[in-house]
Amino acid sequence: MYRIGICDDDRILCSELEEQIRRISGKMGVKAETEVWESGESLREDLEKSFRLDLLFLDIELVQANGVDVGRFIRNELNDMEMHIVYISSKQNYAMQLFKIQPLDFLIKPVPEDQLREVLSRSIRQRRDSGGYFEYQKGGSVLCGKSGFYCGIYV
Repeated sequence: MYRIGICDDDRILCSELEEQIRRISGKMGVKAETEVWESGESLREDLEKSFRLDLLFLDIELVQANGVDVGRFIRNELNDMEMHIVYISSKQNYAMQLFKIQPLDFLIKPVPEDQLREVLSRSIRQRRDSGGYFEYQKGGSVLCGKSGFYCGIYV
């Protein structure tokens, strides 16, 4: 299961991203699960409770704890360098502040589906190539793997 998070205070954008991710991952044959947070605080609370994500779409301009602070928290306090973070914003001027957080990408709102597809594909490919666990669908079966090794079929 590929676990994807969306953290944005815009409910409409969250719904649109969630639907796009569902559509894209289905076409890719990737079993993906999405979780949505509308504040950086609620995301931080869940991450502190050991909630783990493979990929996080994170808005920069959140009400209290902004996305840059949440990214620092993930990297520095949780010491999580494996989670792929993709920042989303309606403004481009944040890009330079993000280098130390090492995001996978930075996307401008509204997020075009082709860019979302490219980022999702790159995240899955990098996770697979680094030896991370992944699942994919082939026909009616879901296959799982680690470091490219087949490890089972689930029907």
